[in-house]
Amino acid sequence: MLEHLKPHLIYTGNLKSIDMTIILGTRIFLIFSALCFLSISVNSFIDPAAAVLTGMEWLSPSISGKNEIRANYGGMHGALGLLIFITAFNPKYHTSNLYLLVFFIGGLLIGRGTSILIDGLPNATTMSFTYFEIASLSLSLLTLYLQKNKTTQDLKQGEKQWSL
Repeated sequence: MLEHLKPHLIYTGNLKSIDMTIILGTRIFLIFSALCFLSISVNSFIDPAAAVLTGMEWLSPSISGKNEIRANYGGMHGALGLLIFITAFNPKYHTSNLYLLVFFIGGLLIGRGTSILIDGLPNATTMSFTYFEIASLSLSLLTLYLQKNKTTQDLKQGEKQWSL
């Protein structure tokens, strides 16, 4: 009777070993990502000039510049890191978190790619950020693929236990 609602209900059947591996791997990846965002945040709140300017070849920021650094690198990265960290422990939120990472990191890479095309190659420090973001985006997409594949297989396996 509730067949059309099953994807929106909570699965309560037994998880196979591969499912647990995917869930644990996703959790570890999300926690690592959250800690990266939180590290950027804490460093930006403590000393915005040092956190962002190290190796970036910028001039020392004004009060308004420090305000922007704290808001974007401190506040936004901190909020994102906390959200991902807190929800990483509940598999129900894993897919949403992965989409969040794909879009956020993808946006950073679109900006970096545009800058490389228009302005040329940045210094080694900035390129190391770019390589790290490419790796993070790749892992996010791979983990998202594994999550979606696991969910699709679970839904196709026939009779499962579902609850509201």
